Amino acid sequence: YWDSCVFIAALNEERAVYGELVDDMKQFLAEAKAGECFIHCSTITIAEVLKSRLKSGQYPDFSSFLRDFRSCVVPLAPDPNIMALAAE
Repeated sequence: YWDSCVFIAALNEERAVYGELVDDMKQFLAEAKAGECFIHCSTITIAEVLKSRLKSGQYPDFSSFLRDFRSCVVPLAPDPNIMALAAE
């Protein structure tokens, strides 16, 4: 499960803040794209990852990223059970 801040950090390669964890995030993205795993997120993430937060230019907006990773990033609608799991 990835929160908005993880997507932002990975897509912007925020090494000054997250250091080598960015490499781990990029590896997860590569593995997901290769069909080796899935990355789950809340549908709220779609609203939270604003165009203005994406600085790298790799994707113009989060919707473009989701289209590119459509089969491996799984947005879940938040319900009380999912929110409790996310809080953990």
